[in-house]
Parts: sequence; C-alpha cells; structure tokens
Amino acid sequence: MAAVAVGTKPEELRARFGEPAEIRSYPVPNHKAEVWTYRYMVNQRTNYVARPTHATMMYSDPLKGGDYHPGETQILTPEHAYLEETTAFVMLDGAVEAIRQFRVERREYE
Repeated sequence: MAAVAVGTKPEELRARFGEPAEIRSYPVPNHKAEVWTYRYMVNQRTNYVARPTHATMMYSDPLKGGDYHPGETQILTPEHAYLEETTAFVMLDGAVEAIRQFRVERREYE
C-alpha cells in the first residue's frame, strides 16, 4: 500500500487496490467517518513439525525374552503458516485521514 498519502480520495484507492475487504462506519459528530480495510497474504508455507508422541507396542528381540513393551513414535504433522498484512485507511469526509498497517501470523495443524 505504498505511496498513499493523507488526502487521497476513495476513487484513487479503488482504482489502485480494488474493493476493500471491509468497510466500517464510525459515528463522528458532523463528519462521515469510515475505516477501509485491505488484506494481503504476504507469505504462506507448510512445514512438518514433531507433535506429541504416539504410544505404540514394540516387539523386543525374541532371543532376549521375546515380549512386547510400550514405546513411543514421533509423529510429523503438517503445520500451515500464514502471514497476512492488513492496511486500514481511516476515511474522514471522503479522504484518507490516517493509515495503519500491521501483520498477523497464524498457524494451523492437521
């Protein structure tokens, strides 16, 4: 969302970035105030990470007694990581009044 300055008109924002993901109105006495929110997926990746172990029964060497005993096996689970950038434009009376940007990382496991 580079090169957007205070005073930019809504038509310019729509022409450059398309429709916002969300538009919220705010009550401000004697003014029309809205927050236009744009979201962009910056990075998306999948890693395999060790999750809690899984209890299994293992068989020991028959020459040493040949019995079963409990064991543990590590399970690799897909971890999906998403990095999303959000830009909020505070619109006051039909022009950009303030700009706020932040990033959120979210992880999901299967």
